[in-house]
Amino acid sequence: MAERFWAKVDKRGPDECWLWTGAAGAKGLGSFRREDRTQTTPRRVAYQLVVGEIPEGHIVIATCGLGNCVNPNHLAAIAPGGEVSRDIEPDLVDIFERAARRFYAGHAGEEP
Repeated sequence: MAERFWAKVDKRGPDECWLWTGAAGAKGLGSFRREDRTQTTPRRVAYQLVVGEIPEGHIVIATCGLGNCVNPNHLAAIAPGGEVSRDIEPDLVDIFERAARRFYAGHAGEEP
């Protein structure tokens, strides 16, 4: 799966955005089909491949603000209350907390 995934990423420098070039969903954000045929976001796959498991109930965000960025250095897992699983800039925590609240408000009962 990793080889198929990374083949759809425009990798650049370690601090630059790595853009997802594969399939996109209805909202224009990336979409990736796992080997078990389930759909997920490329951010989740990149995070799992490089960082590890996503804590239960967390969503994966791109700290750079670019929705199609899958650079693991730009990704963080965040819970609805704003708890992040990786260090990010303190002034960004509020932005990501609001984003998580919006996500969970619109996806009640869904797996993040």
